[in-house]
Amino acid sequence: MWRIAAAVLAAAFMLLITELAYQSQSEQLSTLAKMGKARLTLTYAMQRVTDAESGKRGYLLVGGQDYLEPYVRASNDVRVALREIHALDHASGEASLPNMQLKLDQLFDEKLAEMQEVLRRHDSGNREAAIDMVRSGIGREIMQRMRDEFDVNMAHRNRLVTQGLDDIQELLLLGRIGIAAMTVLSLLILILLIRQGRQLMIEREAQRTSLLHEKDRLEQEVQRRTSDLRDLARHLRKAGHRVRYVAIDDASNRQSIPDNLAALMAHYGAQTLQYQHPDEWRLDEQLRTWGAEQTFAVQAVSSEHFYTTRTEMAEVFQGRKQWLMEHFYRRMRQRQPALDP
Repeated sequence: MWRIAAAVLAAAFMLLITELAYQSQSEQLSTLAKMGKARLTLTYAMQRVTDAESGKRGYLLVGGQDYLEPYVRASNDVRVALREIHALDHASGEASLPNMQLKLDQLFDEKLAEMQEVLRRHDSGNREAAIDMVRSGIGREIMQRMRDEFDVNMAHRNRLVTQGLDDIQELLLLGRIGIAAMTVLSLLILILLIRQGRQLMIEREAQRTSLLHEKDRLEQEVQRRTSDLRDLARHLRKAGHRVRYVAIDDASNRQSIPDNLAALMAHYGAQTLQYQHPDEWRLDEQLRTWGAEQTFAVQAVSSEHFYTTRTEMAEVFQGRKQWLMEHFYRRMRQRQPALDP
């Protein structure tokens, strides 16, 4: 039974590990999803900055509103994307992302401010100043720093995603091991139950066989003792004694020793009943209790089947502080020469 309990506890432990692994995988997958979306959004922001730059240059060269509108939309998209990236980074729980993203945000702000300043100079009627600012290479320098920081930022995010995937792979492997262990434990429990079931069947069959043998032995013993009693009855009759032998199948047999004794006492009008001490405690207690309830005298005498009397043990140890069988054996050897070595 303890083996089954241990197997159940082990299975419960593996189930707990598998459940914890599943919860961890779910959280890790959610984090990776946020990181992946942040990467895509950051790439989108970079693309929209390029679109805004193209719109700005088209507006400077042509001057039509058709080029200014793409610039305005792209600039707004960049700001929205940056806010979304910050929200995703905070939700992912990765502490290194917000600080790293802050550097790139500053470059985005510089680039947007640079394009806005160029357009402000152009719209204020100072087109040459706007062109000079473009030719100065400030915007190109900011854009190059943005690309460099973007590459560093994306490389860091890629490493985090790769590490997260590796962690999930380990958790999946752990879950696989857990499932395999649970399967092995289940098979072991099944085998153990089958073996115990077979052992129980063997034990039951052995008990049934033993009971049948015991039944046969008891029946033979009853037959032997019945035969001995019949022989004793015949011997006593031949010796001139009055014997009332009640066979087990007699019509007068009430199938109860106390009831048979009471019927015989009433039949013969006897005033005193004497019987030998039974060798069986249950029958001895039954006759003692029954005899105490009768109105006639009931006496029990020793059967002399044993070397000692019923009270001899108490007599030997009366008044002694220590009950040692050595004292009892010494007395028996003194009283019974047959016990001498």
